[in-house]
Amino acid sequence: MSKKKADTEKSSPSPKRARQGASAEDVPMEDVHIKQEVFEGAELGSAAAAASMLLLPLRRSQQHNAAASASAVDLREDDNHIKRLQEQIDADNAAGRFDKAALALKDLESIYRARSAEDPHNKGLSDGLASTLHNLGVAHNESKQYALAIPALKEAESIRRARSAEEHDNKKLSDRLASTRDGLAIILNNLGVAHSESQQYALAIPALKEAESIYRARSAEESDNKWLRDGLANTLYNLGFAHNASKQYALAIPVFKEAESIHRARSAEEHDNKKLRDGLANTLNNLGVAHNESKQYALAIPAFKEAESIRRARSAEDPDNKGLRDRLASTREGLAITLNNIGFAHNESKQYALAIPAFKEAESIRRARSAEDPDNKGLRDRLATTLHNLGVAHNASKQHALAISAFEEALTIHTELFGKQPDARNALRRGNLHTSLGNAYREQSLALNVNQGNVAPQPPVVRGISPRAVAQPAALGGLG
Repeated sequence: MSKKKADTEKSSPSPKRARQGASAEDVPMEDVHIKQEVFEGAELGSAAAAASMLLLPLRRSQQHNAAASASAVDLREDDNHIKRLQEQIDADNAAGRFDKAALALKDLESIYRARSAEDPHNKGLSDGLASTLHNLGVAHNESKQYALAIPALKEAESIRRARSAEEHDNKKLSDRLASTRDGLAIILNNLGVAHSESQQYALAIPALKEAESIYRARSAEESDNKWLRDGLANTLYNLGFAHNASKQYALAIPVFKEAESIHRARSAEEHDNKKLRDGLANTLNNLGVAHNESKQYALAIPAFKEAESIRRARSAEDPDNKGLRDRLASTREGLAITLNNIGFAHNESKQYALAIPAFKEAESIRRARSAEDPDNKGLRDRLATTLHNLGVAHNASKQHALAISAFEEALTIHTELFGKQPDARNALRRGNLHTSLGNAYREQSLALNVNQGNVAPQPPVVRGISPRAVAQPAALGGLG
C-alpha cells in the first residue's frame, strides 16, 4: 500500500535564524476490511429452498383446479420449468457463476410474481417470492453488484416482516425474517467496503451505519449469537476506517474502541481463532492511526505496540504468510511515525530531553525496517526524516557532535535517494539539512572558543522544528 509523505518544511527568509527540521509525517491507513460472504440458512446459499417452496403452492393449485385441464397443463409446465431453473441455479452457484444464477433467479421471480397476481392470498407464494428475492440478493452480492442486491433483500424483508406479523408464533417465518435482515446487513457492509475501495467515503458511511443498526438490533434479539457479534465488530471496523479516511478522527476513535472491545471479548472466548486475533490487531492498528492524527500520541503508542505484539506472534505461527508480514511491517512503521511525532511535539515545546528518546526509538525501528527491505526508498527517506529531527533535538541540547552525525547521515541518505539536483520539494528539504548542519558546525565551533576563553559566551539561538506539520491522508489500495 502506498503512503504519501507529509507536507514540506517551512522555510524562513533568513536561513541563519530559521527554525529548521523535517515535518511530522502522515499515518499509514491499514487497508483491511473484513468481508462476510457466508450467509446463514440453506436458502441463503442455494436455490433449493426457494424452488421447493414454489412447487408446493403450485401443486396445491393444480389439485384445486383439476377440472380445468388447460390450467393443469400450464401448472405442469411451470413445475418442469421450475425444476430446470433449480438445477441451473444450483449448478451456477456451485461453479461460482453468480451472474448466470441471478438470471435464472430473475426467471423464478417472474413466475412467482405472475402466480401471486393470480392468487394474491396464497401465503406459500408470498413465502416463495421472498425466498427467491433473498437468493437473488445473495447472487448479486457474490457478484459485487450491491446496488442490485439491496432492493431485492429489502423487498424480501418487507414480505417476510408482513408474513411474520400474520403468524406471530411461526418460528420458521421469524427465522427467515432474521436471516433476511442478516443478509441485508452483510450486503450493506459489503457495499460500504466497495465505496471505500473507490474512496467514496461519503457513500460508504451511511451504508455501514445502516448495517451497524441492523446488527445492533439483531444482537439485542440474540445476545448469544457469536456470528452477529462478529458481524457488528467487522462493520464497526469498516465504519471507523471510512471515518479515518475522511479525517473524522473524533468519530473514528469510539467506533474503533467498540470494535476492539468486541474483538477482545471474542478472542478470549476462542483463543485459537486466528481470524479473531487478526481482527483485534487490525482494529488496534487503526485506533492508533486515529489517536496519532488527533495528536493523542500517548494513546496511540500502546495501541500500536499491542497490534505489533499480536502480529509478531501471528507471523511466527504462519511464517510464509506475506500478508501477515506486511501488516506487521505496517504496524511497526505506524509506531515509528507516532514516536517521530511525539519527538516533534516535544521539540516544539523545547522539551529536547523528552524528544531525543522518542526519535531514537523511531530511528531504531526504521533502521531495522530498512535492513529488511533495502530496496524500499520510502523507508530510507523516513529514516532520514527521523535523523534530521533527532539532530535538531541534539543541537538544541548543545550535543553538537551528535547533531552533526545525525545531520550528515540524513544528508547522505537524501543524496543517495534524490541526487545532488533533486526536484523543488526535495531541494527545499536538502537546503534545510545543509542549513541545520551548518548551524551545528558553527555552534560547535563557538562552544569550543568559549570553553578556551577566546570569545565571550553568547545567548543560544534555539532551532527547533518547523511549526508547519500538515499531515495528508494515506493513499488507499484495495480492501482486503
